[in-house]
Amino acid sequence: MNNSFKIIVLFIGIALGFIPFGACTPTHNPPSDIVSNENELSGNVVGIKDGDTIVVMHNGKGKTIRLYGIDAPEKKQDYGTKAKQFLSDLVFNKTVTVNVKDKDRYGRTIGEEYLQDGTNANHEMVRAGLSWWYEQYAKNDENLKRLQNEARTNKIGLWSLQNPTPPWEFRKRK
Repeated sequence: MNNSFKIIVLFIGIALGFIPFGACTPTHNPPSDIVSNENELSGNVVGIKDGDTIVVMHNGKGKTIRLYGIDAPEKKQDYGTKAKQFLSDLVFNKTVTVNVKDKDRYGRTIGEEYLQDGTNANHEMVRAGLSWWYEQYAKNDENLKRLQNEARTNKIGLWSLQNPTPPWEFRKRK
């Protein structure tokens, strides 16, 4: 939208009473690398920490985001490197919108990541058999449950292994 059009729409909104005149006071706009509110943020993915954690530019700084409802294999586990690479191929250097769900005990934002075409990165990780549905933290997520069951039934990714070890069990053994 060009600036002339924005100004015309603003004046019409004021004239018709849709926009209070005080709302026209200039404010500081967020940097172009991020749009955010309490429940959603958007930005460019600048880092992939592992198969379920990314870094998104937020206010000029990298913000660590943990993918909601999934748990990918650890780096030293079978499929750990493949999970990280798949997630990187899917989202690195692309703009994502994060639907914020919560914060974890480490202060990381937990959310569902969507690409601009609407692809849900969390779902794609489970669909590809490169992540577990983290039922403990997403009990009622029927989509993740269904996607995991499909991947398991079709022996996709880590489900091709005879007895894959969930990452939460692998971490306990460390």
